[in-house]
Amino acid sequence: FNLFHFFGYTSPFSNTIDEEMEQIKTLAKSFRKKYEGTLSKLQDATGDGKSLYDAIVEYENITSQLSKVSSYLSLSYDVKLSDDSLKKRQNAIDQLESSIDGDYLEWFSLDIAQLSPETIQSHYDEQPKLQNYKSFIDKQRQYRPHNLSKDVERALTVRAPYAGTDPVVSFYERELSLMSFTLRGEKINM
Repeated sequence: FNLFHFFGYTSPFSNTIDEEMEQIKTLAKSFRKKYEGTLSKLQDATGDGKSLYDAIVEYENITSQLSKVSSYLSLSYDVKLSDDSLKKRQNAIDQLESSIDGDYLEWFSLDIAQLSPETIQSHYDEQPKLQNYKSFIDKQRQYRPHNLSKDVERALTVRAPYAGTDPVVSFYERELSLMSFTLRGEKINM
């Protein structure tokens, strides 16, 4: 089936994907430089575009772009499980995505989790539109007791493609893609 209509990519090997990933990396670097260590102090009374609300909207934009690329590659691979070159491409992009997330974005959730209830309330008072992201903020704060240091969380995020259930699931998908059966005289791959 044709995913171009939904994602705008002509192929999983399109240079457009690589260009977008570089743009996302640049945006993520800039985001970290702009906001890390400042969340408790951000107030947009000056109109400088540096409120917690603005930071969350910027974060949402970056992570949405990452998800778009990841979803496209995942769906492309799901219909061609036996295509090794496509699996390698998906793995390479997954590694880059984990690197971007770990190096430039992971700190954001940790910093939000560390904000005091009073600081968060002052942000809500300053920017009423921030209420639209209350569930996101609450979720980050819920993890607060379980968060590790930024360095450890970064290391875990960067290694995510190699840890947990992903390698096992990849192996299972590969084995399934090798299986076939005959239906009405036609050989069909799983």
